[in-house]
Amino acid sequence: MDNLPEPIELPFIQFDSKTADYILGLEKLRGKGIEGTTPTLWFTQLKRAFMLMESVCSSRIEGNHTTVVEYAQKITQQSPAQTVPQKSNEAIQEIANLEEAIDYIEHAPAEINDSFIFKLHEMTVRDLIKEGDPVMSYRTQNVAINGSAHEPPSPESVPGYMRYLLQFINQKSAPKYDLLKIAVVHHRFVWIHPFTNGNGRTARLLTYAMLLKAFDVSDSHIINPTAIFCSNREMYYQMLHIADSLENEGVCAWCDYMLQGLLNEVKKIELLSSKDYVQSKILTPMIDFALANRQITENVYKILKTAIRKEIFQASDISLLFSNKYKASREIRSLQDAKYIKPIASNARKYYLNLESPLFGTLFQILEKEGFLKEG
Repeated sequence: MDNLPEPIELPFIQFDSKTADYILGLEKLRGKGIEGTTPTLWFTQLKRAFMLMESVCSSRIEGNHTTVVEYAQKITQQSPAQTVPQKSNEAIQEIANLEEAIDYIEHAPAEINDSFIFKLHEMTVRDLIKEGDPVMSYRTQNVAINGSAHEPPSPESVPGYMRYLLQFINQKSAPKYDLLKIAVVHHRFVWIHPFTNGNGRTARLLTYAMLLKAFDVSDSHIINPTAIFCSNREMYYQMLHIADSLENEGVCAWCDYMLQGLLNEVKKIELLSSKDYVQSKILTPMIDFALANRQITENVYKILKTAIRKEIFQASDISLLFSNKYKASREIRSLQDAKYIKPIASNARKYYLNLESPLFGTLFQILEKEGFLKEG
């Protein structure tokens, strides 16, 4: 049986260190309400897109080769002109599990305890065979981590290690330590490796849950922590390895890596609070790209361009594009049936752009071009 370490503590950092700089930078953004100009209807849909990105990227770190664009096309039942590689049902199920778990986190009670951890793990491995695992308990066998020299604690010691970890998570401390604590928890969870399978995915879900609390994330916020790790999977594993000694220097190096990545992500995501940015850099390029690739017709393009310009539109706004108002109404019905647009309410005759449409995959190609998505 392993000798249990002392209870987990925060690493010691110098005031003039990079770690301190990253924490100060994040503190300036933390809890800051994004009172931008992006319409709520757009922002809510972009948040859904980022939740999907979070799920796909987390699964790709573990070797799932499904791309965000492929998954987006799958869930909207659309394929572009080129052939999309067929993915196994398990690969798709793994991503769907993570989406469901993220939604659960956003509506879950605030307390993080054994039951919460078990729930995240159970949702992560549900209905999987290759990537599955027994649920609602910690592992009962020794495990090895692929590509790592670290030997996780024996199964008999796992409950004790997790008890220390949960105490560390829930102990009262000044808010200025929250972000440093989250970085430490992510590494220590992977180091303990409390389950036979699904540890990395569960660790990233736990990180997401803690970040939601730290940033007081609501419908006016977006956060995508897995993007930090997804852009360079080898670097992620390398930095985890550096911290495996549990020595102060190695843990601080890991914290530098994670907090710098988080700071960069939060700064990028803030751009989405600007209506001008979303219109000119995301939505308009999306339909331009779709038209150039003959995914949509010229008529559809004109209507969607009006939807982007007006935010909410009706038949009279596009009547000049067609020979008469009747034809405009018919075009709207056609676009609604194809899910390109949605009414603002049931039976309403005012509409808005629907991103979770045949253009969903195209949206992610534009987000990738703008630096929001880097699949390593």
